[in-house]
Amino acid sequence: MQSSSTTSTIIIPNGDYIEQPPKNDLNNNHINDDSNFIIKNVQIAIDPIIMNGDRGDDGEDQEQIDKNIEQFCSIPGEPKDSQAELDYSIANIVNSQQHDKNDNMDKLMKEQPSCPGKLDYVPGPKIIAKNRWQKIWHLACRLKWNNIFYLTTLHVTCVFACYHAAIYPVKVLTVASAITLGYFSGMGMSVGAHRYWAHRSFKAKPILRLGLMLLQTMTMNGTIFSYARDHRNHHKYSDTEADPKNPARGLFHAHVGWWLWKKSPVVIAMGKKFDVSDLWNDPLIRFQHKYYVPLFTVLNIILPTIVPWLLWNENPLTAFYVIVIIRTTVVLHLLFCVNSVAHHYGYRPYDFRIRPADNRIINYLSMGEGNHNYHHVFPYDYRSNEKEYWEYFDPISHFIHITQMLGLTYDCKKASPRVVMGIVRRKGIPAHFDHPRSLTFRIVNAMFDWVAGSIVTLWFLYPFIIYKYMTNREIFIFRWET
Repeated sequence: MQSSSTTSTIIIPNGDYIEQPPKNDLNNNHINDDSNFIIKNVQIAIDPIIMNGDRGDDGEDQEQIDKNIEQFCSIPGEPKDSQAELDYSIANIVNSQQHDKNDNMDKLMKEQPSCPGKLDYVPGPKIIAKNRWQKIWHLACRLKWNNIFYLTTLHVTCVFACYHAAIYPVKVLTVASAITLGYFSGMGMSVGAHRYWAHRSFKAKPILRLGLMLLQTMTMNGTIFSYARDHRNHHKYSDTEADPKNPARGLFHAHVGWWLWKKSPVVIAMGKKFDVSDLWNDPLIRFQHKYYVPLFTVLNIILPTIVPWLLWNENPLTAFYVIVIIRTTVVLHLLFCVNSVAHHYGYRPYDFRIRPADNRIINYLSMGEGNHNYHHVFPYDYRSNEKEYWEYFDPISHFIHITQMLGLTYDCKKASPRVVMGIVRRKGIPAHFDHPRSLTFRIVNAMFDWVAGSIVTLWFLYPFIIYKYMTNREIFIFRWET
């Protein structure tokens, strides 16, 4: 398909009849088919693809579109090497690892003489035991035991927390505090660590950056520096051996498994190619990275437990279970779902060749991070899709838009409809984008999406409400007790 400034040319087949010898089957019966037609190509001119009311490349130079596409598809601090050079580096590291593994195996084979009278080498019982223990030791050394301890403790405690919240009364202010902190801590992660520090999608005033840093600390998702560094790797080398999350290794690895293993030499080597000086030169990031543990302890454990006890006389154990344990576990897994589920299931209208997908359910659960195909194609864009911020359930982009009106954020980057269409024409599925809808349809559709998203986002409340209702327990305590 060839493009011009006003029209596009498409080649369609035209069949002309040409006499050919008749075909017969094994019983010498005549076969009547369409094979007597030879295809000739005929060119016709059609209007450019229309999407969201914008027409093709009218009035805009193709080189300028390519320049804009390169800008919105770039990643802060990414290596200057070409993609071929980066692929070659990854292949070299993988091959050297395999070569070292083969050398160790050959050395081990030479240490043990082969069994007499056998054509092929068969290891004896001692070498089998030795290999088994070596494998166990090697596996133990590759695990991140501190993360295993933290996550195991969190999830075991969460089981007791869910039992406590289902059996004992919980005050409505405690539930509201857990939802509010979960919402804003997720904003600290998605707006702050993700879209601001990792992608530099906008600029923010110091007071907002401080607030986003404190909120991100409450998610138990690591420091901003470590997250943004790994996330840039994830975008540059998505679904390859150099991707620390690498969804190609399975749902569990992409969801939480990559937290349990030390980084491979491929991830470390390719990660060093990134320039992350913009992150480390930020004093706010360095402060959080240095004092992360005490900050997390105070903000996420001590204050959420003591404040409800002091202000509305909530049981400290109930406050700890509901606001700290359940809220942290839920927020953490909703963030993890973007790396796992949204990389396996969904639609890929902007680039059908990559694994990240747009998944509406994950978009509801993660408050706007589920349109992952768009995000991986346009990582610089502060939005999760090309529509207006009110048309789609996207509280994160809505939050950025509100702070922009308040003057707390500025220079918010977004891809224009022409840039989006340029990518769709090259890599995506143009048929996915229908003709522009009326304003009434867009408003009704937006209302439905926001209502559905708000209902799905609160999914964790429904099991407790149903259980307490069926067992005739007081669902929430509305009485103010001091």
